[in-house]
Amino acid sequence: MALPVATLDHVVINARDDMDRAAEIYRKLGFTLTERGYHSLGSMNHLAMFGTDYLELIAVPKNATTGRLDLLNYSYGLNGLVFGSEDSAVTYAELEKVMKNFADSIGRSHKGYSQVQKLQSGDYLSTADLTPLTRNTLTDPQQLRDRIRAAARDGYSIVEDELAIGILALAVPITDRHGRVVAALNCSAHTGDVSQEDLLSFLPLLTETAARISQALSHFPALTVT
Repeated sequence: MALPVATLDHVVINARDDMDRAAEIYRKLGFTLTERGYHSLGSMNHLAMFGTDYLELIAVPKNATTGRLDLLNYSYGLNGLVFGSEDSAVTYAELEKVMKNFADSIGRSHKGYSQVQKLQSGDYLSTADLTPLTRNTLTDPQQLRDRIRAAARDGYSIVEDELAIGILALAVPITDRHGRVVAALNCSAHTGDVSQEDLLSFLPLLTETAARISQALSHFPALTVT
């Protein structure tokens, strides 16, 4: 089933605790703003309406001690993009499939970074579904713990013939503004074309790119996984 057509509903601009200045700037830029509105969670907003979509300025009152204080931790400017859907249930179901396929494509490499402490502690690996993807897929819990520790130590993970026979994959972590691993950046190749040493030559480029993405995430709090 195809995804329903997604449409931009509104753009969110964070003004932190300086709504008066933000509203003045946007009015000078030519925007017509609605009267100030107030949310039940303690934040406030102004809207610039464009017919089928709108721009929202959001902030908390100066000297606020309760409510949406998280806005103070985010950068000024773009805070979120909100999309509408013709059928939210279908969209949700299809996005679940997309995310599962994405996770599967990253495979065991990504597990070397994701929630390292959680995977190393308790009985998670003892109860997790460790169904092998190939005859070479690592499924022993203790060996997986060792690989996770190595990935956390080295800053990368590389696997060969574990995701699929003939596939060599290298992955590095992407972190959010809190230093938590939220994604991975990987590259792969056919084992008949390159060796592990050849693929590791891309590690500096992957690491640099992942660092830039991680830094960019701090400016887009809406993309941070919570």
